[in-house]
Amino acid sequence: MKEEFQSNYDAYNGDPWKLASGVVVDEVIAAHAKTLLYESTLHSFIIEDVNTVLHLFPEKADKDELIKALVERPGEKMTKLSKNEQDYLNLYNKSPNEVDQLLAGGWANLTGPKKRTILGDEFPRIERLIHQPGEITSQSSGLRKNEGRTLSEKQLPGRKTDGLIISADMRLEICTIEAAKKNNGASSTKALMDIRKMAKNMKDMNDIVCSKIAALRSQRPTTYGIRISGCEITFYTLRQRPGRLYQLCIESTVSFPATWFRNNTTMIILVLASLLAFRKELSQAVEQITEATNVPIETLLPADNDHFWPATLTTPPGSPRLSSQDL
Repeated sequence: MKEEFQSNYDAYNGDPWKLASGVVVDEVIAAHAKTLLYESTLHSFIIEDVNTVLHLFPEKADKDELIKALVERPGEKMTKLSKNEQDYLNLYNKSPNEVDQLLAGGWANLTGPKKRTILGDEFPRIERLIHQPGEITSQSSGLRKNEGRTLSEKQLPGRKTDGLIISADMRLEICTIEAAKKNNGASSTKALMDIRKMAKNMKDMNDIVCSKIAALRSQRPTTYGIRISGCEITFYTLRQRPGRLYQLCIESTVSFPATWFRNNTTMIILVLASLLAFRKELSQAVEQITEATNVPIETLLPADNDHFWPATLTTPPGSPRLSSQDL
């Protein structure tokens, strides 16, 4: 593990994360990772526990700079529902007596100002999001494991996950799902293994998105994770940091009762609002990919220059069509 970590550390060709004081964050974290007796997300260059990282830097100025980047995270807050979306959900927030009356007369009578289907108008279906439930292999993980594979080498499978959310544009994975039937706590073996595996999958997804879409590299795209543990759902994001590093962040947690009471609409709406806010965040990530992959029509037509050949997934890398194409 340590040898592989050092090899990956040395393979990096970019600039490290250097603080204003001159301290190199990459070097400090790498030195700490080498002392660990167990596998950690740090061995994949992923910061999960910010407090552990902060303790590695004794100087206050260094801590303050890291707190701003890793804790305050300006401009990185999750998407929230708009006022119109919240007002629409509140149409269904009724008292227990009102719910009983509506159920007695038929829930369809609750239509608001005009007859609408639940979530149909304010929350339209996102066509560019593909949900693949069930145990499935991550293609992003498989691509990384088989990078540089020759014909004589056996193909390695990607990591298994309990579900994927994929952008229809170029079939890029942007979200991984891990699930457990029971909530055994954040420090249980199952939870720790799921989080570490999920973080690695999210990093592979991030790397593949950047490798497939050069325009997104400078924008530092975000990949997402959903961990379901019993009656609790935790939403994660993985974002690039300077140098070799990434950061895994818990954005929000939703807990719901084991037994739903039909007249408790407030709890239902709270859970639904959190799920829809995360869905909105994913839709914006998909839009970012779509905008970066959309090719202007004029570039697809014959022109006076030699840059009109569109690069496609089926074009062999050695094709003369790609000789002058910037990929």
